[in-house]
Amino acid sequence: MMSEIEVQRDLFRRWFKQPLADLYNNPDAGFPVLMITLPLLGRYLREKSNNHQEKLQDDFHKELGQMLPSLSDIATSRKFWRLYRHGMLHRGTLKLDADVLEVGIDERVAAYGIVTVSYDSQGYKFRVAAIALSKLVVTTIENDFATFAGDNSGTNPMMLLSAPYLVRKSLDLMQSDLWLW
Repeated sequence: MMSEIEVQRDLFRRWFKQPLADLYNNPDAGFPVLMITLPLLGRYLREKSNNHQEKLQDDFHKELGQMLPSLSDIATSRKFWRLYRHGMLHRGTLKLDADVLEVGIDERVAAYGIVTVSYDSQGYKFRVAAIALSKLVVTTIENDFATFAGDNSGTNPMMLLSAPYLVRKSLDLMQSDLWLW
């Protein structure tokens, strides 16, 4: 019998790592790669920074800056998160702000860093290497899975599922019920 953390790790690999690996072979999949990766990164950084409030606190953005050095100042980190994560997951597109000239997904920037940020008198320019970012996030989570699966998430614990994808909060419940459909 697998422990709860082993079940969660297995589900992470099957639901996220392998499907992402399949997308890495598609040169046009940067957008869906980020749509899967950014929530995973958000969960991991919320756990790592102990940020379970609705609004992301500075500690979250400090952790993001440690992971992606081009986002080391909190204001730039907040802007990146709003443009990419909020834009993609709330609007289905990359978001622009008044002081942002360009926002893009471009694997070629990986040669300069996973995320590149430039600023001149006219505004910011952001570029993300989606696949490189995704690989970094998946590897980071796998190497620190206990943080990702953390028990501190309040109303958003790492859930366990039983066939056919019925959400369960406890491995005991999952093993005690046989689902015959």
